[in-house]
Amino acid sequence: MGSTEYQPLLLGLDSHSRIPDLSLIVIEEFLEHRPVVVRASIVVSIFNYMLSFVTLMFTGHLGSLEIAGASIASVGIQGLAYGIMLGMASAVQTMCGQAYGAKKLAAMGIICQKAIILHLGVAVLLIFIYWYSGPLLVAIGQSASIAEEGEVFAPGLIP
Repeated sequence: MGSTEYQPLLLGLDSHSRIPDLSLIVIEEFLEHRPVVVRASIVVSIFNYMLSFVTLMFTGHLGSLEIAGASIASVGIQGLAYGIMLGMASAVQTMCGQAYGAKKLAAMGIICQKAIILHLGVAVLLIFIYWYSGPLLVAIGQSASIAEEGEVFAPGLIP
């Protein structure tokens, strides 16, 4: 841990000062050795999309009121929670990138630890939004019947 040796983040590249000088061919060769990561990312994205798509598709067989409630819970409540968590994670990513660039690895570790605790706390608070989404949906102008169906569906969306 006491070693301050420089280790490149991207294996195969000796110096970050050479990155702007890289040609497209060198970058393509570098990425050719990482097709598993790219494919895994694509598969995860497709499955994340298909999860909500298939859920709403089956909910549509129950009736129009049920799919309206499920859709507003999926888009409104889950979108709100996802936006909050993604915004916080993006801020942490920026801060950790700056700490890494300044070679303050201990500060980066502290930032990550604080972020994990903060994210966990916010996630627990967001559970209440999922659980009591009916009054929230009525407050933003949804009809009571759609809000009631959304409140039935929203707890199933808790990650």
